[in-house]
Amino acid sequence: MKWRIIYMIILLVVLSVIQTLAQPQVLMRNCLFRGNDNLPYVETQFSILSASIKPVKQANHLYKASFHINIFYLNHLDDTIHKLDYRLHTGELKSPELINFDLLDIKQVYLPSGKYRVELVVEDINTHQSVVMSERIAVYFPASEVCFSDALFLEKYSPADASSIYVKQGYSMTPYPVNIYPGVKDKLIFYQEIYNSNSVLSDTIFFIQIQLLKRTGEFLEQYTHTYKEKCAPLVPVLTELNIEDLQAGQYILNIQVRKKNTEVVASVNTFFIRTRTVIASNTERYLQMDIKETFVEKLDGDSIFYWLECLSPIASSVEKETIQEISKQNDTLRAKKFLYAFWNHIAPGTEETEWLIYKADVDAAEYSFSTPIRHGFETDRGRVYLQYGKPDRHHVMNNEPGALPYEIWQYYRINSGQTNVMFVFYLPGIATNDYHLIHSDVNGELRDSRWKYKIYASMKEMSGYTNPDNTSIRDHWGKRIDQILNW
Repeated sequence: MKWRIIYMIILLVVLSVIQTLAQPQVLMRNCLFRGNDNLPYVETQFSILSASIKPVKQANHLYKASFHINIFYLNHLDDTIHKLDYRLHTGELKSPELINFDLLDIKQVYLPSGKYRVELVVEDINTHQSVVMSERIAVYFPASEVCFSDALFLEKYSPADASSIYVKQGYSMTPYPVNIYPGVKDKLIFYQEIYNSNSVLSDTIFFIQIQLLKRTGEFLEQYTHTYKEKCAPLVPVLTELNIEDLQAGQYILNIQVRKKNTEVVASVNTFFIRTRTVIASNTERYLQMDIKETFVEKLDGDSIFYWLECLSPIASSVEKETIQEISKQNDTLRAKKFLYAFWNHIAPGTEETEWLIYKADVDAAEYSFSTPIRHGFETDRGRVYLQYGKPDRHHVMNNEPGALPYEIWQYYRINSGQTNVMFVFYLPGIATNDYHLIHSDVNGELRDSRWKYKIYASMKEMSGYTNPDNTSIRDHWGKRIDQILNW
């Protein structure tokens, strides 16, 4: 009997991994613009990555992949005010190996001023695997102020004669639907629009200043560009920045509208991330690094593997594999070199400082989230804390009537640029400190629309649990969940 249980557990784990790998991998970004009729619209851009496109053989012996797309535009009450429902296909190909491209699509929807949530559902019609992505937006273009569209990051652009959804101001633009720039990207190309300069400014000309800042506010002078423009209802900004030498980190793309006397009339920030080149497990580069007189040289053989494994919450999948391999081999020298190389890629010249900052966070996670059998960084709360930082709002509910202990962490903004997101944890075993992550609206994290039934397990039957479309718990004395979520 015991071996059957073990077999079933292994089977469920394997099926779970297979299902995750089979899901479409999607990037999404929403940009706000003002149309020629002065009405605002949102441009929803998304890309299905080539690695997750699985074409199947058709009756004509050619291969094609097909996706069912649903895009919901919901107001602040979560009522759907607009919905797009359509199919998206690749062309017919002679071989599935010819899928070496991402499948990109753009939709434009006019929306009145207000706050909205855009939800994208992409389902592979052949495998029936789906993924859900969500992003909050705020639509507001005041006529009495100089204001900006969102910055549209671009893969490339070229002059265009014909009009299409990809064309703006005479240029055909291929969106780059994410704000993360890996080391292989040496250019940051973006398009943005400035509105109302002709009706707000008293002069006929103004100055546009483009600059990059570190997230800390430090100004990067070498990336500054200033030029003159004529006032107009709409002034386009199309710019390329060479970021080949830009170190890994979090940055702000800042655009300012200035008068002749350099007075700043309007300013807008767009957040983006520059990532480092992954330390691949099959390279000897980090093994050649000199670690003499560095912080890792002081770490003893017992602690080095702990600090190495603590990198898991912020490491790439390839780096995690390398960490596991080094730990398994118990290679102290290689562990030290990898640890140093990891921080050298992130912050060349200030490796020890960055490590000490992260070490303090690991210590905090150990103190708050560790269990008798797991280190803090190995728990769900510890991993989220180290990956996304301390939450902006932290709700701990240990004694709510009818509910198991739970916590809701809310972030105003995370590193990927998503805003107003949350993580929900609950404690299935009262005697432990091991809270489990059961839901998040962060892209790529665990998502469960019926997560409330886990917290209110004793009330699920009387709250319509048997109806798969139900997601809410009936009102009762002491219930706090809805009040917390209405932030």
